[in-house]
Amino acid sequence: MRRSGSPIASALAGLALAVSLPGAPAAAREGCDGINAPSVRLFFERWEQAMESGDAAALARRYATDAIFIPALTDAPLSGRSAIEQHLKGFLKTHPRGRVESRTIQIGCAEALDTGIYAFGMDGPKPGARMLVRIRFSMTYQVRDGRWMIVHHHASRLPEDDSEIPPYQASLQATFSLGNACTLRGDDGD
Repeated sequence: MRRSGSPIASALAGLALAVSLPGAPAAAREGCDGINAPSVRLFFERWEQAMESGDAAALARRYATDAIFIPALTDAPLSGRSAIEQHLKGFLKTHPRGRVESRTIQIGCAEALDTGIYAFGMDGPKPGARMLVRIRFSMTYQVRDGRWMIVHHHASRLPEDDSEIPPYQASLQATFSLGNACTLRGDDGD
């Protein structure tokens, strides 16, 4: 049986199929904004700089207006930039400074995922005390209105991290104290 078409046409058809597959390089797929791992690291460094500036509004501007943030030290997901900014105002009062200990970056079509372990030095519960909190993180970046923005940020404390909850979360800590647990059960704790 004889095939029709030239070898060049077959090669082009194969290339078109390969470019449309999910595993194809992002820059090769039509409509994809190219990005690479060094750029993702730079986005994170800019996030870190905004965090270290202490300016909650500047840090919140790194997030898309409809971003979702699941912070490590709160019990509820935050939806939208203004909710994220309100959370960041409290968080930044702890004067966080940090560094990435390990990370994996994955690149997709107009999307990048940065995951790893981050260590924060922050103010402790006692005046003048600092503490170290190690966090697992994932940040998903997407192009929004021509800019790379954080659209999803998840952070959770490492299971072996038993350092204390920062002062801005003191009310949360008090909620789960033994006295409050007894009151919620309706007994006096005896």
